[in-house]
Amino acid sequence: QQKIILNTPDSEALFISDLWNVQILNNSEHNEIIYLHGSIEETNNGLIYEGFTDTLNIPGKGQLTLDKDSNVNNQLIFAFPGISPDKNIFQVFPGTSFTVCTAIISLNNQEKLDFECIRIHSANIITDPE
Repeated sequence: QQKIILNTPDSEALFISDLWNVQILNNSEHNEIIYLHGSIEETNNGLIYEGFTDTLNIPGKGQLTLDKDSNVNNQLIFAFPGISPDKNIFQVFPGTSFTVCTAIISLNNQEKLDFECIRIHSANIITDPE
């Protein structure tokens, strides 16, 4: 059995890399080859980002800890206009709520092994006029 713990993003910024800021526990005796699937939904616009990581190996009875600086390669499935890896999403959608979800997917059979979602509210950030 695998367990994911999604770390809460800081209150001033939300980046795509926050999807991969996780701790994964593998309670099985066997190594597990997985990838992470992440999504961000915004209250008014629904899905604004969806993507997945390259494969990761979790040792049997071990854990894998990633943070937003782990430089995890991720593949885009969908991004709302204006969303990019280096963009603070709170600046695109100030003063609204988000649901951030990350799931562990088994590479072997594409089974969702575990997932966690966090609901967060963005700060009312003043954006620079473009």
